[in-house]
Amino acid sequence: MFVVQGLILLFGVYFANAEYVVKGQVSSYGSYTDNNQNKQPTLKCEVSCKNNGICIDTNTCLCHPNYYGQHCEFKKKSCMTFPPLLLNSRRQCTSEMCTITCMEGYKFVDGTSVANIKCVNGEWQPTRADLTSIPDCEPVCNPSCQNGGICLGVNTCQCPADYRGPQCQYRKCEISCKNNGICIDTNTCLCDPNYYGQHCEFKKKSCMTFPPLLLNSRRQCTSEMCTITCMEGYKFVDGTSVANIKCVNGEWQPTRADLTSIPDCEPVCNPSCQNGGICLGVNTCQCPADYRGPQCQYHTSVCDVRKLAFNGSYNCSGDAEKFSCRLTCPAGSKYSTHPADIYTCLYSTGTFQPQPIPHCGWNEMVKSPHYG
Repeated sequence: MFVVQGLILLFGVYFANAEYVVKGQVSSYGSYTDNNQNKQPTLKCEVSCKNNGICIDTNTCLCHPNYYGQHCEFKKKSCMTFPPLLLNSRRQCTSEMCTITCMEGYKFVDGTSVANIKCVNGEWQPTRADLTSIPDCEPVCNPSCQNGGICLGVNTCQCPADYRGPQCQYRKCEISCKNNGICIDTNTCLCDPNYYGQHCEFKKKSCMTFPPLLLNSRRQCTSEMCTITCMEGYKFVDGTSVANIKCVNGEWQPTRADLTSIPDCEPVCNPSCQNGGICLGVNTCQCPADYRGPQCQYHTSVCDVRKLAFNGSYNCSGDAEKFSCRLTCPAGSKYSTHPADIYTCLYSTGTFQPQPIPHCGWNEMVKSPHYG
């Protein structure tokens, strides 16, 4: 005879605190028979365990999986059919368990998409203790419906009477927006690009031709917008070089609110013209009468002819950078030194070159007539 104390394996379950005789048979009352008849039963159920149930402790039966009750006297009912298929879901079942999965775009009311139900004595019941039944899968709207809208289908909202839009995000307009306009606020329409007005009731006039090309610029246009760009070396009067104009009801208008028209592109002089000079072309200044130099930075007095200190006659001319003179002594006089063909004063230096500057001289003084 072989005895194991403290652990029994019954119906695949181990039980502690019991003594079980391996050799011999356990009766329904917990007793056993043994060839040697040398041990008393250690467990006893006053009412015997039915339907192959096993007495595992005093008046405690371990029932076969198909039976239940204190003495295993009741036969469990099986679920004869699978549970009803919930809306917008699919199911996968065995005889004891079903897994319910919502279809794509649908979820249960708590935001989950999978639930399990088990067969309990002939009835399908949720495995979650906080549920008594599994609801249908409901459609999901993403983004969600606003302003009390109801999600009727996947990404399909049913809006309250005062709202409209895919997510019921726009308030209703008392007069409906025309020509595919959208009501975006109370009595406020967002119009199609080709229409305007409070209710989008007016059709915009198109611009039949592109705007005139501005001086010293190039343009790039669509039927609704033109971008004007000044050529290199030119800018608008405010110092910018790009401007946009749009077609508004048949007319081209600047997009900037502070402008009523776009001026021509003007040349840029860098460095800028000084002393009242005007930039006539790229880096080309027109100077006032008394100024010279690339930027009109020199006064003409820096090359005044008197700086020659010449006592003869001279023939002078000049340009923006220099002033030049040819010297001539009167008849009967001579140059004090051999003269140069021309003497030039640069406005940037203020000095006539070459040096020295000659003067005119006479060999003898002219005598006055004598009257006796």
